[in-house]
Amino acid sequence: MGLADRFKDSLDQKDIFNTTKVSNPIKIGNEFDDLETDIIDKIRKTPYWSEYSTSEQKKMIGAYFSRKLNDKSYSAFEKEEFVQNILILSNNK
Repeated sequence: MGLADRFKDSLDQKDIFNTTKVSNPIKIGNEFDDLETDIIDKIRKTPYWSEYSTSEQKKMIGAYFSRKLNDKSYSAFEKEEFVQNILILSNNK
């Protein structure tokens, strides 16, 4: 018995020409990539960024996030996660 015989039943039931939509887990994981890149670039071009306290940095990042996404819906958790990611990335030069 060959491989073709072993899988004959499962191959007969599958239409290999029918395409299925494949989800992109990378895009689902972080839908704010462009915004993240923009704000990191702005932070790195600001020489006095490190002079602000962490709470001031959080407020500024949160305000930027809200202003840029004012027409889109997002949860408070997504915003907080975004702010934390930016703080981590901005401190890793």
